Amino acid sequence: MGKVKNLTGARFGRLLIVGKSEHKDGRNTHWDYVCDCGNEGHSHTARLNAGQKSCGCHTLELTVQRVRTHGHTAGGASPTYRSYRAMIARVTYPSQEQWEHYGGRGIVICDRWLRGEDGRSGFECFLSDMGERPSGKTIDRLDVDGNYCPSNCEWATQKAQTRNMRSTRLTEDKAASIRLRRAEGASQNQLAAMFSVSRGTIRSILDGRSWI
Repeated sequence: MGKVKNLTGARFGRLLIVGKSEHKDGRNTHWDYVCDCGNEGHSHTARLNAGQKSCGCHTLELTVQRVRTHGHTAGGASPTYRSYRAMIARVTYPSQEQWEHYGGRGIVICDRWLRGEDGRSGFECFLSDMGERPSGKTIDRLDVDGNYCPSNCEWATQKAQTRNMRSTRLTEDKAASIRLRRAEGASQNQLAAMFSVSRGTIRSILDGRSWI
């Protein structure tokens, strides 16, 4: 095994190495440091060489700065942020009650809103595209079979969303598709999940009654 390079006096971002640490962790060599923020600690060679730049204070500062930037999580989540988190939950978490009607049938969120862009978080991009959630409205997709993205979303009242569900989800062509899939063996529960409507609506279509 080669001789361990002495890092005493070396600087890694905000960290000044002050000597070899007595901390033991397998074969990893640990070094005591003093951070520019005043905190003292230790870290091993591999972590320092991989890019550690602070005791953790820098990450915390970035988090605080991000919260202050959009102001939607300080002192409790804002209505806009709650809508954003609910959108993510129903698309990405199978344990979420509505998942089968969203992520379960292939609806996704655009990368810009999910992962962020140009140094901004996904929520910051969402906020920039959609603005703050107006009172009495929630996020709605113009094409209910389309994805969550700037060109397919708006803030809408529940009444408007209900009209959208009836006129867009249940066109005559879709009603015909429901009858065909039922004839092919699909259950009413499966059809309700597939077309994001209630079982009562499915029964109305199958019975030849109006669903509007």
